[in-house]
Amino acid sequence: MKKKFAVLSVLASLATVAVCVLVFLKPFQDNPAGESASGANPAPEGREIPSAGSDAKQASVAGKEPEQEAPQDGAEKEEPAPAAEAPSVPDAAADSSGTDAQSGGDEAVETFDALVDGWMDPAPGGISIDDMEKFAKAFSRLPEERKDEEIHRALNLLPDENVFLLAAILFDKKQSAEIVDTVFSDILNRPEEVKNPILDKILLDRDHPCWSTAAWIRDATD
Repeated sequence: MKKKFAVLSVLASLATVAVCVLVFLKPFQDNPAGESASGANPAPEGREIPSAGSDAKQASVAGKEPEQEAPQDGAEKEEPAPAAEAPSVPDAAADSSGTDAQSGGDEAVETFDALVDGWMDPAPGGISIDDMEKFAKAFSRLPEERKDEEIHRALNLLPDENVFLLAAILFDKKQSAEIVDTVFSDILNRPEEVKNPILDKILLDRDHPCWSTAAWIRDATD
């Protein structure tokens, strides 16, 4: 009986020791060798470290613009070069029209000068209405900037006998006031037999710019 009790005691002791061993080995089974005590898993081999370019690509895929790196202090900023201006092309049509107008004006001046030169001597048969109209038309074709010069030339070259050629210019209401006044002032310096018929003609038109002066002169001389 005592032997049986002793065997049971030994078995109970062995069971107790086994339990203690299992309790002691339990933490080692849960944390195998090679793992850190903190429980962090080591990075797997062959894993690439993301670069700045991959971040930009990921931001682009996400719909965001990649952030540009700010320029370093002291670095000069490159300014874009100014766009080259296209060379201007001369307007051939405008140049051509200007040349044609100048050429036409020169021809008109030459025509009028030739007409004046042809009347520098007294006309044997006198001055006709057709002669006056032809003279006035040639003067009207002159460029505006040349009319003052040309009318003074004509007044200096035409003799008293041919001054009636200027009558058509004097009564042309399309002429400027300066031209009309220039012709009228010259006629007043002509002999009485030349200027009086012209003054009488002016008195028939009260709208003529020289009417009041002509009326005063005729009243003073009558």
